[in-house]
Amino acid sequence: MSKNLLTNYLQAQNIINKTYQNHPYYNHLLLSCFVLLTKYPKYHTLIEDIMSSTEIIIENAPLQEILKDIILPEQLEEEKKLDDCFYPATSFSGISFIFDKEKHIIHLDQTNPLVAISTYLYDDTETIEALTHELNHIIKSIYNSHFIDNKEGYCQERNGLQIVTEYLDGRFFSENEYLDEVINVLQVQEMLKNIRLLKPLVNNKPLVNFLNTINFTRLESILSYENIAYLLENLWHLPTFKNIFEPHLITGNISLLKQQFNAYLNQDCFAAFSYSFDTLFYNPDNTECLELIKNIEDFFYYKENIPKKIYKK
Repeated sequence: MSKNLLTNYLQAQNIINKTYQNHPYYNHLLLSCFVLLTKYPKYHTLIEDIMSSTEIIIENAPLQEILKDIILPEQLEEEKKLDDCFYPATSFSGISFIFDKEKHIIHLDQTNPLVAISTYLYDDTETIEALTHELNHIIKSIYNSHFIDNKEGYCQERNGLQIVTEYLDGRFFSENEYLDEVINVLQVQEMLKNIRLLKPLVNNKPLVNFLNTINFTRLESILSYENIAYLLENLWHLPTFKNIFEPHLITGNISLLKQQFNAYLNQDCFAAFSYSFDTLFYNPDNTECLELIKNIEDFFYYKENIPKKIYKK
């Protein structure tokens, strides 16, 4: 285990030194790259490609200020409209579409990915978590990232579990948004625990000094989407549940994921399960959604005959 951690750290160092050696947030980038390499041993080439091609902006300014000169005004307004809280960190996969309504054609417009993080309200601990969170989104948005059907007049973009569908006539649908966010949060929480394990293995004095400033208790806790992430913690720690989801989040075979989930439960309930997290993000006391999640959780534990831990807000 220690040997693998050290190998991944040295590889992360090589990757970051190629592009970000003089970056003011070098240590944050190094640690994020390290935990991603440790999480995804089969995707080291993909991670290196992403780290070298993604524009990463970390500034001590409100996120709106960081983004206003980078993305189109209408994209900025759409970001605000879709995210009421307009979080201090965001990412873009680089996938967008051009709608030619006169010719009834949709074109793909692809650029490099982007990560933007405001440290205006973040300390180093939260910045590492946010950077890893956003990069993990991008890793899961590369393969099977988009689909265009000009005959039916619509396109789709996939980011992990989330699928966004947009039509030429203006209709817009987003599926699995908050379930995807919660899974991303729990994945990152697991990844960041490796930083504590790495600390005694490195002799890089600047990095050791930086690690001494990190609050590891906070780093290894849930730092985003706290109001709904706790609802999935029991299930996420079950190998059976995790193995239904994780193999498909990078490859993008979401249809197979849904089939496996429904087959395991012997009922067509994935959509309702996913939608429960969308509802509970805005209405955390919705009893119907809370009951559905609890019933599914109980079923998984019953099938595996494992006693449950209790997670609370």
